[in-house]
Amino acid sequence: MLTILGAVAEMERELTVESIREGIRKTQKYGTRSGRPIGRPARLIPPSFKKYYTMWKDKEITGVEFAKQLLEVSGPTLYRYIKEYEEGKD
Repeated sequence: MLTILGAVAEMERELTVESIREGIRKTQKYGTRSGRPIGRPARLIPPSFKKYYTMWKDKEITGVEFAKQLLEVSGPTLYRYIKEYEEGKD
């Protein structure tokens, strides 16, 4: 029984190693890093963001309204935009 389990584990490990090697080959061939192509353009914050950001800071609208209704993005994307905007303001 242990021999069979050991053989299955070894086969699974070989498949994992081969998958990793294939991923590395693709990375080298297509010039990517962490799944993102090298030279990908920077993400742009929508032009209407600044107006709604001020309203959000003044608590005139909620984060959900800001994200879903006004910018049509998800919550995590909204907070990523806010972080990038606030880092760029300094």
